[in-house]
Amino acid sequence: MDEHIKRITDITENAKKKAIDYARPKRIVAGLQFIACLTLALGVNMVSFEFDFSAFYSPRFYISTCCTTIGYVLIFKAAINWLYPKTENRDEVLRAKESYAEENGKKELDFKDYLAELNEKNKIELYVMSVNHKIYKLEKKSIKSRKERTKNKCTKKIEALKLLITPEYIEKNLNLISVKQRIIYLDDFTEAKLMQTSGLMPTNTYKEELNKRSFKSVYLFVLSTALLSVGIFTQNQTTISLVVSTLATVISCIFRVSSAIMQADEIYDQTITKSYIDRTRILKEYQAWRLEKPEVQKKNQDEEIENIKKEYDAKLQVGINNALEAYIKKTKPEA
Repeated sequence: MDEHIKRITDITENAKKKAIDYARPKRIVAGLQFIACLTLALGVNMVSFEFDFSAFYSPRFYISTCCTTIGYVLIFKAAINWLYPKTENRDEVLRAKESYAEENGKKELDFKDYLAELNEKNKIELYVMSVNHKIYKLEKKSIKSRKERTKNKCTKKIEALKLLITPEYIEKNLNLISVKQRIIYLDDFTEAKLMQTSGLMPTNTYKEELNKRSFKSVYLFVLSTALLSVGIFTQNQTTISLVVSTLATVISCIFRVSSAIMQADEIYDQTITKSYIDRTRILKEYQAWRLEKPEVQKKNQDEEIENIKKEYDAKLQVGINNALEAYIKKTKPEA
């Protein structure tokens, strides 16, 4: 019982450190600036080139926009699929697969016991991180507030939350604790599961990540092309408007293909390669876990003693054979 509580204490401390990293705010200023600049540029164009807003009421405009969107998505996917054979045969990917195959071949029957402990450890870490995140939010609120009543209220809540992450409480209520967790199963270490999952965390699969990237930022290309497609400079410049719209579509397609080329390896590495790396890491941790078990240590010692005995017997046999040959030569009568 004491060892279990000690293990929970260690897990709790590690989870607290991770929670601090997760609590840091993430900035998206660059993305907002880009969108603002694009909106401003489009707004200037709409005023300068006298866009015909009546086109937005035409079904033809929406049909054209939908077709353009589908086209941009399919172009991105086609480029990724074209590069797939090259992507999956890179040296780093092949090394990850070889390392996984080597470690996966070392599994023993007690691997499921290790996974049970690992899932429990992950559950505790996620739970502690979740509670600590609430604590950090309350601490932040208390610091910002100037009202003594609010500060006292936050302090009481913080103290109550801290009781929920003590090793004794977790030990007693572990089965009642509910967290959103990716359970690691024995069949996760099969080839079929490797292709279906992305690592061992709740992230996207290769197919899901590809679909996500296919639609990501596509609205920017569609928006620019759609606005140019309905824009008219004057009634006598419809040909110029058509050329500009077509040119914008072609340039957008080139950018989509370029984007796919730059992201192909990243998509594969964040999903499939990550699956191999994560599983290899767990298999190596499993081997380290086995070495700490008394029965495994005894088995290893017995095997080492057995190997020493075999080596000694082999050397002894060689010595006996050499001595026998020397005796035979010495006693053999000359012809």
